[in-house]
Amino acid sequence: KTNDQVKVHYTGRLTDGQVFDSSEGREPIAFTAGAGQMIKGFDDAVIGMELNEKKTINIPAAEAYGPVNEQLVHTVDRTQLPADMNPQVGERLMAGGPEGQEMQV
Repeated sequence: KTNDQVKVHYTGRLTDGQVFDSSEGREPIAFTAGAGQMIKGFDDAVIGMELNEKKTINIPAAEAYGPVNEQLVHTVDRTQLPADMNPQVGERLMAGGPEGQEMQV
């Protein structure tokens, strides 16, 4: 219920089934249900669940990360990657920002 301290294992998939995040092989995520610490659709879905209950949910963009913003989609020419790098579809890469900060891309 709302304000319960919960721990949840999850696998996030896109509509085409591609996994974009998972707690598999890691500790479950811990948060306060209903406190706004998670995306709204996920937060709402755990409220009312029982211990060890498994559930599949579909979260609309408006209750997750919002619609795709094409201005944030960038194409990187392969020549800008290290020669020995062989990136795979769905692999997470790190890039350096203009002030030296690292960001996941």
